[in-house]
Amino acid sequence: MTRHAWHGPAYLSAAAGGVAMLIVALAAWPLVVALAMASPESSGFDLASLDARGEAHDRSYDEKLLAQLDGRSVFFVPAEPPPPPPPPRVDDGSREERPPPPPSRYGGPELVAIFYDQAWFKNGVRVGVGEESSGVEVLELAPPWHARVRWRGVDFTIELFERDKVVLPKK
Repeated sequence: MTRHAWHGPAYLSAAAGGVAMLIVALAAWPLVVALAMASPESSGFDLASLDARGEAHDRSYDEKLLAQLDGRSVFFVPAEPPPPPPPPRVDDGSREERPPPPPSRYGGPELVAIFYDQAWFKNGVRVGVGEESSGVEVLELAPPWHARVRWRGVDFTIELFERDKVVLPKK
């Protein structure tokens, strides 16, 4: 009698077949369990109570949820309503008339040149030191850099050239 001898590849293929059958059995187990379960009608599941719960849900949807969305826009958030207007002010004439504050910036005619002891302005006026014209009094001249003037009661220094940037730049 001859014996059939198994060699290494035969053992390997038998082991692979066994692993494959185990994987198939594990994957099919949930299907077997589902087939063995009882159906909903046979387990005492009440379809009438399910219908009643569905109708109650539909009523609450119509009453509550749709009422929240009725009249609103899905695409933008509406703006806040405007505040009420302030009450009208009644002027009883008891306020004091105050003079306007002094200017903080020079707003007189533009300085275009300094020639000897005169400041020349853009409006064509030429004013010497100590003189006043067109509301501008020249207090001091520092040719060609700046002029100190008094305009509307306040002293201002009007730059003609910036000393640091044009003629003598800082290093």
